[in-house]
Amino acid sequence: MGEEVQRYKTIRISEAKPAGPQTVKVSWEGSAKQNYKTLASTHLTMWQTVVDDVGGADGIVSRNLDFSLAGTQPLFLRVGSIP
Repeated sequence: MGEEVQRYKTIRISEAKPAGPQTVKVSWEGSAKQNYKTLASTHLTMWQTVVDDVGGADGIVSRNLDFSLAGTQPLFLRVGSIP
């Protein structure tokens, strides 16, 4: 699990809560002028892209992230705007 992450603007996650046995609902304040990327990590040094190119919207953007095929449950999530 891991890829080098290019610099991008990190976004404050406003909500992260269970949405099923291996699923987490993540929400953040978005903009229709931006696309977003969600990443996960088990140790904060290497990050794995979970969802790439999430379309933006003005207001709250939410995604359910399914980790059932990941092998391990990530402990950390982050969202960034794609440059």
